[in-house]
Amino acid sequence: MKTLKRRLFLSLFSLYLIGNIDAQPIKEPVIKKVDSHQIEVFNEAKPYLLNTINSVKVENVEKARSQFKMHNAYLTEKKIVPESILKEHLDIFIEAYFYISVLLGDEIGDIYQEDIKDLKKAIIPFLEYKTNERPRSQALLGMYYYHEGLGDNPPNKEKGKDLVIKAANKEEAFSMFLLGALYDSEDDTENAIKWLEKAALKNEALSQLILGHLYRIEYDDEHPDYRKKAIMWYEKAAEQDFVFAMERLGDFYFLSSYEMQDYSKAKFWYQKAADKGSDGAMKVLGYIYKDGLGVTQDYTKAKFWYQKAADKGNEWAMEVLGDFYKDGLGVTQDSKKAKFWYQKACDNDSTKACEKLKNL
Repeated sequence: MKTLKRRLFLSLFSLYLIGNIDAQPIKEPVIKKVDSHQIEVFNEAKPYLLNTINSVKVENVEKARSQFKMHNAYLTEKKIVPESILKEHLDIFIEAYFYISVLLGDEIGDIYQEDIKDLKKAIIPFLEYKTNERPRSQALLGMYYYHEGLGDNPPNKEKGKDLVIKAANKEEAFSMFLLGALYDSEDDTENAIKWLEKAALKNEALSQLILGHLYRIEYDDEHPDYRKKAIMWYEKAAEQDFVFAMERLGDFYFLSSYEMQDYSKAKFWYQKAADKGSDGAMKVLGYIYKDGLGVTQDYTKAKFWYQKAADKGNEWAMEVLGDFYKDGLGVTQDSKKAKFWYQKACDNDSTKACEKLKNL
């Protein structure tokens, strides 16, 4: 959770709204009357944001980044500036931004780093406009006050937290999530869980995922029910197509350290994650079939899953494919193909594969 915390709050305050705009500080927000052009742009741009969210859920980093950039470029092309975006558009943008920043970490900063400072100045007045009517904007503004301060002013934790609490009390799920995340940054686990659960019960998927993490990490002998709660929230996040949740559920049943080992259930969840494109889950499925863990040992099926994982760039699977061809496991023994896969794994920073290549 510490890693998620770092990602959430480091990335949050590098908020970027529209790419390649020469944004300048705005003294007074100019909120244009909603017209047919804005509605048309919103309807055409919305799929980019939804695709961003869905791509993050299945851990397709490149597609998530490209869809997010395409959304911003599209708004630039249509000359839609931050202070004229519809409330509904801003709400979905904030959600998409959090998905890509929380789950993809600091990579988001690499995309827009040069523009962040000016664009932050441009978005603040918009967030301040009719704040009481826009919970997500109010919550995000509160986060700015809490962590960074506005303009030349230092952070104002009291004012910032008050804004986030007010937004969350309006029963808007994503604002509740932000308040839970804020409490988590203060190491106030009790209130973090309280607000994340409020959001999660409104089917807010990020809250469900992070609750799974919190309960998994906070589990100890004094809280024996936390493991079941972690599984419950991971399952709800998995129902919303979060591959990361599927992978963690697989881990619960696969790793002996969780004392819940059940290879059949592990295979079920890894299979679901693999079907969504997870190379990590594909790799573990290969391992399950290779060693016959809860299934009949089957080198052909093992090779199938290792191949799929390797084709997606998984260096560990590449190394194992080298082993398969070297030893003739489920394939015809072939030193040239073994060398090929060891080389690919070595090129992807697998030190073990490099050693095997030398000794082949």
